[in-house]
Amino acid sequence: MKPPTPPMTESQAEDARYIQRAQAGDRSALNALIRKHETRAYQFAFRLTRNPEEAADVVAEAFVRVYNALPNFKGNSQFTTWLYRILTNCYLDIRKKENRRPSVSLDANIEVEDGDVERQVIDPKGTPMDSHFRLERARKVNRA
Repeated sequence: MKPPTPPMTESQAEDARYIQRAQAGDRSALNALIRKHETRAYQFAFRLTRNPEEAADVVAEAFVRVYNALPNFKGNSQFTTWLYRILTNCYLDIRKKENRRPSVSLDANIEVEDGDVERQVIDPKGTPMDSHFRLERARKVNRA
């Protein structure tokens, strides 16, 4: 037998009203729901990421997912439980994407047949001396 469900708090009842209105197409209800939970969502995401910018990205992606999935929200769990699960999934998805990106160490040597060669990163703008010569050449061309 299923244990009795505890009565809803006022905050949970407010969430339920916002959700019902948002599911009926009321954008202001969705905005109110997001505003109500954005601070706690950010705090939760920050605890996961330990990075303010990444936490903001996680929250933004999570609220996009909430917007897209809200019509299917059945209310079998509290909205906050659902939101925290979405935040966690967004964080994990970002981690997976980062792990898939190829990365190259700028400190590691390049292996070639004759041994290792130090990796050199070349600035496409050239050296300060190159910039000076380009500027001088442009001045001479303009004077001619």
